[in-house]
Amino acid sequence: MEMLTGYITLGELARRAGLKGTGGLRTQIERGVLPARKIGRDWWVREEDARVYLAQHAGKRGRPRTRDDA
Repeated sequence: MEMLTGYITLGELARRAGLKGTGGLRTQIERGVLPARKIGRDWWVREEDARVYLAQHAGKRGRPRTRDDA
């Protein structure tokens, strides 16, 4: 696989985030929360966007709670 300078794969981002897979990250891409580019069959995320995403979502698991969940 050819590396893009300044980008990491979605799999690498999942590894850094401590996730078991990339499904949740793909959902974040679809919702526009995580900017990414699809090249061929692989998703690529800019290093800077990955750092911001990890900082904003550090330690958070699952969907956010709402008043109705309580």
